[in-house]
Amino acid sequence: PDEILEHQPDICTECGKSLVGIENCATTKRQVVELPKIYPVYIEHRIHSRLCTCGHINKAVAPDHVKAPMQYSDSIENLVAYLNIGQYLPYKRISSMLGSLFNMPLSQGSIKNMIEKFAGKSSPVYEKIRKEIESSRIVGADETGAKMNGEKWWFWTWQNKNATYISASGNRAYSTVESNFPNGFENATLISDRYGAQLKTTAKAHQLCTSHLFRDLEYIIELTGSLRAKRLQLLLHDALYLKEGMEEEDYYKTNQNRNFIRKKTFELLDEDLSSEHKKVKTIFKKLGKSRHHIYEFLYNHDVPPDNNGSERAIRNVKVKQKVSTMFKTEHGINHYAIIRSIFDTCTKQGINIFDSAKLNLI
Repeated sequence: PDEILEHQPDICTECGKSLVGIENCATTKRQVVELPKIYPVYIEHRIHSRLCTCGHINKAVAPDHVKAPMQYSDSIENLVAYLNIGQYLPYKRISSMLGSLFNMPLSQGSIKNMIEKFAGKSSPVYEKIRKEIESSRIVGADETGAKMNGEKWWFWTWQNKNATYISASGNRAYSTVESNFPNGFENATLISDRYGAQLKTTAKAHQLCTSHLFRDLEYIIELTGSLRAKRLQLLLHDALYLKEGMEEEDYYKTNQNRNFIRKKTFELLDEDLSSEHKKVKTIFKKLGKSRHHIYEFLYNHDVPPDNNGSERAIRNVKVKQKVSTMFKTEHGINHYAIIRSIFDTCTKQGINIFDSAKLNLI
């Protein structure tokens, strides 16, 4: 306990005698958790000057981080960025919260400036994250729509187990991939859904998200009752079951079960589609073109069969929009992408996002 309050019985409630000076015969404890009132600490730096006997006036130098007559510390900037990006709070709510809980009035304009400053100092780390993803062996990719001042924009994410890179773009075209990763992922297996821009991306190998495939096939089955879709669904189930039982060395050996699943899938994709429903034709034609990307997870121990990691990375964008509706400026949407990338990467690497000194260690 930080504080102990002693409660002693001074008078016997039975006979009325004084108990002062008598040792305690038993002690019980009860604890109450309190939050102290929080007030900002104002640190004033006084820069003195002294006149030397030679006539030269010598002025002291302020610390490097003290640049203005009045400014806020990194800890406050980090808190504002965390509340806005990490906890999705709009500027107005942050201003109200800081005034009510921390006794620190802060205008929405100051909050905006802090977000911009935080994004600016995070840019070198953001580039480090991009390079980490670019050189990775396993990369998951996904994209989702967003609103920017009423216009349709897109958030793209590329991630692995150590880092998350998010980028905002005014389009959903392959040009966004080129602008972020002009060399593609020459060393990586790229996991994605069947979106063309992702499949067009240069990569060592591609893996289609089986979770997406199962959802699409389930929709087709409910709509048309397609036996072809049911057969493919069963083959995918067999493949997932097979992966669960494979040891790392099994991926480099001949595997009859794996060969059988792959062979039957290709045969299914090559069957005549003329009598099928148009929805069935569409999905099977697309899968036919991407057939070599369906079972990459059976040939690489580290490749997961789904893209759930990317969906988790992009989900924060949806939560942000539900709270704040939309982004107001292009700068704002790009700042969100930068800072959210930093926060998510810190979380994956076990770094406290409030410890800004560690940002350069990512």
